[in-house]
Amino acid sequence: MTVHRSIPTSGSVTQEGSITGIFDKGRGALIVLEMVSKLDSGEKLFTNRAGIFARGEGGFGGDPGPSTRIHPPARAPDVRVETGTLPQQALLYRMASGDKNPLHADPAFAALGGFAKPILHGLCTYGIVCKVMVRRRPRG
Repeated sequence: MTVHRSIPTSGSVTQEGSITGIFDKGRGALIVLEMVSKLDSGEKLFTNRAGIFARGEGGFGGDPGPSTRIHPPARAPDVRVETGTLPQQALLYRMASGDKNPLHADPAFAALGGFAKPILHGLCTYGIVCKVMVRRRPRG
């Protein structure tokens, strides 16, 4: 997100979106979206960029686009930790966060995305990883 100016205390904003890139990532396609929010005066307020990874839609021979792949070191991990989640974890997180994306609750919708079942929210997964790391941090 780019904030172009201070946010006014009142007024109206219009938004205009566009697809700024479609990249072939092999097993999927990365679709880059840009949304520009403007004040009624036409002055830019925000520019938001987001990417959608469309599983199973790659391999069309297009530009692979930028890579942010981080290759793991060629050695065993320093620590390996396994932690479980509840079967209803995605539904609980959905209620807590307000994220109503059916990918996290509806098996038929998840299947459209190439998943065997609904998947856990990325931010929930991140929270679980952070919790595990904080618990395992060296004391001192």
